[in-house]
Amino acid sequence: MLIAAYSKGFVAASQDTWSLFKRLEMEPIVDLDITSSICFLSGVSIASISVIAVSAWTSQLYENFTATLALLTFFIGYLLEYMNCEVAEPN
Repeated sequence: MLIAAYSKGFVAASQDTWSLFKRLEMEPIVDLDITSSICFLSGVSIASISVIAVSAWTSQLYENFTATLALLTFFIGYLLEYMNCEVAEPN
């Protein structure tokens, strides 16, 4: 909004917005919201990549267990990535 309304550049508008967040002490709220979204999306992405890899492997060798192993792999991949995010950002 600052870019269009006040003809500011992207960097200047971003800096002004962030200084407003700091002045109003909203910085922790913004940080937590962004971190949780990134952790969730990275968890789902890593879990999906794990499912693709395991499904390709089990469909050739253990055809009867492909769905079971894919579901188990999704949960394990998601939980491992979620724990990784929690260790990196403990707040």
